[in-house]
Amino acid sequence: MGIQLDRVGHCLIKVRDVERSSKFYLDVLGFQLMEKDQDHGG
Repeated sequence: MGIQLDRVGHCLIKVRDVERSSKFYLDVLGFQLMEKDQDHGG
């Protein structure tokens, strides 16, 4: 029996290309964008 996740509360992933990475996480992996932090590059 493994761990079953319901949701991830907070995650920081450092990337070079924010737009390209956003498309991957949203469109391919099905993540949901909850907020953008313009003060820290996101």
